[in-house]
Amino acid sequence: MGENEKWILLAEDDRLFAKLFVRFWSEAFPQIRIRIVTSNKEGVVLLQNSESRPALAVLDLNLSDGSSEELRALLQCPSVTWSAVPGIGEAAPRQKPVGRAGLVEAVKDLGRIGQLDVPLQ
Repeated sequence: MGENEKWILLAEDDRLFAKLFVRFWSEAFPQIRIRIVTSNKEGVVLLQNSESRPALAVLDLNLSDGSSEELRALLQCPSVTWSAVPGIGEAAPRQKPVGRAGLVEAVKDLGRIGQLDVPLQ
């Protein structure tokens, strides 16, 4: 991956959800690669060894080795934290998208947050 190539970090330990997200993301933003990690530890290693920083990070709140807040603290890009379990309070994570329509809207919203080209679809 080149120094100027745009990519996003997806920290997600649910393999099925990650696969669905990648499918919808790739349809909308085929030019922007997704790099997936399933734990904070993997995320730290990826960030340390990457030539470039992600344009956007999408973080599941609960990863296999704890809260993704640890990983989020290392980021220098916009990030979105979400969870399958609805949160309470001001810093609550977003609800993880459900179904085709939810994923399509989430991908469009994430593209705007990351200031990526908004898909035509």
